[in-house]
Amino acid sequence: VESPETILEERQSGGNTHIHLTRDAQISGTYNGIGHADQYVVIHADGTFNFRQTIEFTGEVCGQAVTLTFSNVGRGDFNENTLAGHYTVIGGPPVGRGNGTIEGVPGVGGTYEGKVHCD
Repeated sequence: VESPETILEERQSGGNTHIHLTRDAQISGTYNGIGHADQYVVIHADGTFNFRQTIEFTGEVCGQAVTLTFSNVGRGDFNENTLAGHYTVIGGPPVGRGNGTIEGVPGVGGTYEGKVHCD
């Protein structure tokens, strides 16, 4: 579940809209906690988009309290109200490192599936 975004910058270039925003997300499942996302989105004239984001996560994984950094990249389509991409845990302790796929609805949230290291 995602909170409303805060738009930090929005500009037009070559028929595309470039947006830099932040938002918080409640993450549950293998990872349980709150993530603060710093996100860049390029929206194309046809309604498709590309995104990249860094999420600073504080919560629990593998039964341990952790602070992790996620890197997410992907693409989506506002006409179909879908997004898909990949995540990788790039920062934090060895416990909780992992990677996988994400799917969801833009601005709402979604699901993730992947591998996590618990040792």
